[in-house]
Amino acid sequence: MNVLVRTLPFALVAAFFPAGLAVVLWLLSLPRGRVRALVYFAGAATCTIGSGVAILTVVGEAGGVSEQHPAAIAGVRVAVGVILLGVAIIIASRPSRGTSGPPARPRRLARQPRYGWIFVLGVVMWTPSFAYLAALGFLAEADLNAPARWAQLLLLDAVVLLMIEVPLIVHLLAPDWAERELERLSKAVAKRTRVIGMATAGGGGLYLIATGIRDVV
Repeated sequence: MNVLVRTLPFALVAAFFPAGLAVVLWLLSLPRGRVRALVYFAGAATCTIGSGVAILTVVGEAGGVSEQHPAAIAGVRVAVGVILLGVAIIIASRPSRGTSGPPARPRRLARQPRYGWIFVLGVVMWTPSFAYLAALGFLAEADLNAPARWAQLLLLDAVVLLMIEVPLIVHLLAPDWAERELERLSKAVAKRTRVIGMATAGGGGLYLIATGIRDVV
């Protein structure tokens, strides 16, 4: 439970990706949109889960890095926290461009975008964020056996990919309602992107810095 408490907030920060939501809504609006959105989800899941497995495997093979070099691990955590604070400052310093609509959707390069390109788009757009890397760091340090660690990783990744999963599920259950409400949700998210971005990046950065300093002291 302690691992979940520490990783879940960062997974939610990583999940906040308005551009990803915009792409899903665009794909769902196309012919065979549900299939195309599933291909996009497959690309995003491949990158997210694959990077998580790779990072946890490398940390596991390193063998007790956190116990042998606690200062180094804490230093990395502080560094990531400083980067997140920098992101929050950059967001705050940018002039507001207005909140009239949702994030711009990709332009249609063709009427029927190929599945291969959609898959690659999912992989590229969902490369690991600093928030996801921070969550993986807490998971790697946890004293868990292998099955529990991989189960926690899958749960973590399911949270990270919520902005794809929720529209897909809603569209499957109620297509007509989904087209109206998801568009409204996209606009609501767009209006609050700056505030949410500052709050999540700043809060996450401060937490990482505080826990890093605590572990050193």
